[in-house]
Amino acid sequence: MQTSMKQMIACLLACGLDPHKSIIYKQSDVHQHTQLAWIFSSLVSTVRLRRFPQWKEKSKALADTHGLYSYPVLQAADILLFNTTHVPVGADQNVHVHLTNEIGEKFNKIYGETFQKVEIQDTPCSRVLSLRDPTSKMSKSASTHMSRVNITDSDDDIWLKIRRAVTDSQSKVAYEPETRPGVSNLIRVSYCCYVLQDYK
Repeated sequence: MQTSMKQMIACLLACGLDPHKSIIYKQSDVHQHTQLAWIFSSLVSTVRLRRFPQWKEKSKALADTHGLYSYPVLQAADILLFNTTHVPVGADQNVHVHLTNEIGEKFNKIYGETFQKVEIQDTPCSRVLSLRDPTSKMSKSASTHMSRVNITDSDDDIWLKIRRAVTDSQSKVAYEPETRPGVSNLIRVSYCCYVLQDYK
């Protein structure tokens, strides 16, 4: 656990998070996260949570566990606890922000105006797909590490993963996501690496 936390801090700093401008802390040190999540859990039904694409995907591997239900509610508490106005998320996480707003609105109707609406902040690369299965998103929870590029990967590891990424037998390079998802995904990854150098 300690190693994982240190790695996470290193990754956040490597991504450009400035500790002089941002407060970096361990979530479990702030008990209000779980307290608010418990309150929010009484405002959303399991039927609503079961409609989440992530639940449908991960329940196949993890079974019908409580964590799959509580995670989106805890995420809503993480966001609303600090009166957040904008959240930069990947395209697959948009549904979580929508749920956050649903919970906030329901809370406000019951207890009075407390939480404001959260806006999704678009990023240049909101959806990057798996290097092994270009029809699925790139995910750190995927079974094979060859499916993703980790921020802790060495240059050699990254090049190896890119070289072994799923493409197709055609020699022409073209961005055609519908018919050539593998090659199109590599073009997207390359574009993201380029634009994110100047993204603020």
